[in-house]
Amino acid sequence: MYNENLKLIGGGIMQGQICFYNDERGFGFIKTNHEQDCYFHIESVENNEEKIAVGSLVEFDERIFSGRKRATRVKILPSTSKQRSSTDGSKKFFKTADYAGEFLVLSSNEIDQTLIEISNWKLEAKLEDTIRYFLPMPEVGEILRGRRSYVIGRKGTGKSAIVSHLYDISDKEIYTEKLSFKNFPFNDLYDLNDSHFTKPNQYITLWKYIIYSSIVQMMGTSKGIDKKIRKKIHKVYPERDVSDLKGLLRKWTSGDFSISVLGHGFSFANWFSKKVESSWMERVDRLEGFVAENCDEATYLVLFDELDEDYKEMMTQFINGGYIHLLTSLFKAVQDIRSVMGKYSKNIYPVIFLRDDIYDLITDADKTKWLDLTTRLDWTIPEIQKLLKYRIEKAANTQGLGFNPVWHSIFDVKSVPYANRKKSLHSFDYITRSTQGRPRDFIHYLQVCAESQLENGGGKISAKTILSADKAYSNYLKSELIDEIHGVIPDINTILRIFTQIRKWILTIDEFRRIYRDYVDRQIIETKDPDFVLQTLFYFSVIGNVSRQRNYHIFRHEHSEAVLNFHENIVIHRGLMKSLQII
Repeated sequence: MYNENLKLIGGGIMQGQICFYNDERGFGFIKTNHEQDCYFHIESVENNEEKIAVGSLVEFDERIFSGRKRATRVKILPSTSKQRSSTDGSKKFFKTADYAGEFLVLSSNEIDQTLIEISNWKLEAKLEDTIRYFLPMPEVGEILRGRRSYVIGRKGTGKSAIVSHLYDISDKEIYTEKLSFKNFPFNDLYDLNDSHFTKPNQYITLWKYIIYSSIVQMMGTSKGIDKKIRKKIHKVYPERDVSDLKGLLRKWTSGDFSISVLGHGFSFANWFSKKVESSWMERVDRLEGFVAENCDEATYLVLFDELDEDYKEMMTQFINGGYIHLLTSLFKAVQDIRSVMGKYSKNIYPVIFLRDDIYDLITDADKTKWLDLTTRLDWTIPEIQKLLKYRIEKAANTQGLGFNPVWHSIFDVKSVPYANRKKSLHSFDYITRSTQGRPRDFIHYLQVCAESQLENGGGKISAKTILSADKAYSNYLKSELIDEIHGVIPDINTILRIFTQIRKWILTIDEFRRIYRDYVDRQIIETKDPDFVLQTLFYFSVIGNVSRQRNYHIFRHEHSEAVLNFHENIVIHRGLMKSLQII
């Protein structure tokens, strides 16, 4: 149980209690009387000769960095460790005590029913019951208020879950259109650029046309729009039964597609295959004028999702420039529309959901201008705990308790041993070590645990079950990372075998380079540059650096601004060790 008598000490110094700590990676969180837990790093601990442990009382200064609380000048108060120690010869080991706090009591049948539901959780948002399981996120409110138009995050961080939630909102004042990039007709659009713009801006007008067309179609369903105007809209944009852009464009552009009925004197036919006199800019200007003049006070969202679905095939297009130019133009089109419609006080919000590795490929002079409308989905440990608590409560049909009482309603209170049973961790902390901090990682780990526990007779998930689930989870993580990286390094699966051959958790850069070059010489792999590969593996947190100063591990998924240090050893992410046969 956490101390409720935490206080603010004179001079702005806070007092708190460590509620989470990862000793391998050197970071944790401090619980205070405030709602948000405070992040700290081992470099901020002044007396780190004291053992840093969950339950330790600390004093610290609180600062705000990038909108998040961070503890500086952390001082561990003596004799507050919640861990017990044992010795083996001259070496000292620390073990986390078993959980001794309160927990929700469920019957055996209730536990098993909860595990059955957890085992059926879905990794893909489109398959999940988002109405039941979606945890309200601050990003949703920001999007609905028009404060964010670019949602950036790694695969598995919840982008598609937000899209599904927004699309399913039942509110007569909110209209949402979801445009999927899956099977997107990029090749068709490359020929439809606007010659008035130079690269990479030649597709801005086309994107604006697509967005405004989507808005106009939604206006046709709004009761706040004059009935005569809606009748005109229906003549141009009949209801459709497709949600992907490929089907949308084909339906809009088949036969004689005319916008003259909207009152702006504009008509054209088969504009994919037949030249017309009106320019793209003229078409968009007329649509823009119609929207500005007739749109009501409702909120209109156009959600662009699933750009990464065909990412494996997009790298060739990226090299040729067309793909990245289309993408850059989309961001600029959204920015332009937000600016224009904002002047008319219209709640028109196109939103792009994009993987961060694709977003980082964009190098445009205007990119810094997008920051005010950008949000990155970076999950902290307390946020992950809040999500899991919410989902477990839904599965168990209960609510109103803290994380640990809910967690231990289905997890045994015993800590999980490792390092030949010389060390142990709280079950959540043990699972966290194997993840990359993404919701999808935790959801899958709990899925595997639930399935395994049910196969072994049910009841609370035991330490033994968690340990046995580690291998299946490790295979999942490897598969996920291969899928993410394949678009950049097609022979990533073969490259990962180098770590299997070395069979070391921590290794030097030169060890990797030596075997890598041997693979290249034997024509086993095609990607020639080992340093480019190492940087890519670091970017996706397959590997991290081992800091020479404090011997802690630096992974990019925990430190988003980190870059690979070629002068330090590298460490393989713990979640991959079993799938790579290192342990």
